[in-house]
Amino acid sequence: MRIHEIKHSDQGNGVGWVESVLNEKQTTYWPQCDGDKRVDHSVKYIRTFGQYLNEYSVVKTGPLGCWMEWEAPTEYTTVDTPVIEEPTVIHNPIKPILTTCYGEFPHSTDPYLLSEDREVGHFFYSSCCQRKNANYKRGDLVISFYEKGNRQILTCVIVIGEVRVYLPADYAASLTDYPFPAIPEHFRQMTLEPLRKYYKDHDQQKMFRLCRGVHFDESKEGPYSFFPASTAINGSGPCYIDINQVRSATDSWKYLKNSVLKNDFKIGLDMKF
Repeated sequence: MRIHEIKHSDQGNGVGWVESVLNEKQTTYWPQCDGDKRVDHSVKYIRTFGQYLNEYSVVKTGPLGCWMEWEAPTEYTTVDTPVIEEPTVIHNPIKPILTTCYGEFPHSTDPYLLSEDREVGHFFYSSCCQRKNANYKRGDLVISFYEKGNRQILTCVIVIGEVRVYLPADYAASLTDYPFPAIPEHFRQMTLEPLRKYYKDHDQQKMFRLCRGVHFDESKEGPYSFFPASTAINGSGPCYIDINQVRSATDSWKYLKNSVLKNDFKIGLDMKF
């Protein structure tokens, strides 16, 4: 099983483990702004509902939260007495529509973890940190994490099920043969359309790989895609991992799953609007 890393650093470009800026309307939009000044990427603690595995490997459905990139609008509530490293704000995702935000198109959300109730909750990975000549294949492992100082924070693990090379500037033509189930409309609007708009103006020949993750229902014995999830009402702190141990592990997927459980998280399988 080959490993591909989506590494976000808290050094340089302002991208890092920073909670989202809020506004007085109890709604956040992306790009985040401080007055008229646009600020950089940040993470949100998202709480909605979904499926997860508990410590006994039993599938449960109910309220669920995790730290993730989500660049669509949210509604939020503040935590009255937050604990160190735990969220000060709980975000509820609003189903994305093609809306301008502060006069700009929203950034693409990548990796993309949310799904509708009627859908199988496949994760999608479309562009972030993809190396030009990387050969993404079915069964490969994609690990998304943030570096905070000399520590790593896991956000999700994607086991690749389907891969298509595509031109984001003309993704509709590139992905005409994408297999069932079809690309969800909300993912198209929230991720593929912002990418199309950007690369149409900047690099029409730019190519990426659109990867769809393996869901638990397709591979119940593993490997399958997952994220560190919490059922705590006020959320939880981040899930730390040792990326060097992940790289050297005999079975990196199993090592990551065990690390999530040892940190008292659930194995998140999908999240719904």
